[in-house]
Amino acid sequence: MEDKEMGKPITLNDLGKFTEEVLLPAVEGIIDKRISGLEDRISGLEDRIIRLENRMGRLEEEMAEMRGDISKMKNDILNGQDALAKLIEDKREDEAMDTSIRRRFEEKLEDYKGRIKMVEEKIGISV
Repeated sequence: MEDKEMGKPITLNDLGKFTEEVLLPAVEGIIDKRISGLEDRISGLEDRIIRLENRMGRLEEEMAEMRGDISKMKNDILNGQDALAKLIEDKREDEAMDTSIRRRFEEKLEDYKGRIKMVEEKIGISV
């Protein structure tokens, strides 16, 4: 190769200077241009990630509150079921007691009717 302007052959030294002075700055400019676009996109992505992390933090707090509310409702429901079961059992016991009392009352009534009839017969009263 020959430097046509100078009329002398191009040396490795000349190529090295050309590379350092022209090619490397041009390549660096191209890379910097592309990297700056990527840096902008990465910066935008980082901002979005930070916003998403903040949202997730708020959602986790809300979910923790909801878990507490759900746990409380579950306990309330279980307590309500227990109370309802107790009321049903008490009602059954009351009904059984009422039936027993009614039966004893009817037995006593029949007994008194029988005694009254016997007394009427002995005294000679007929009603």
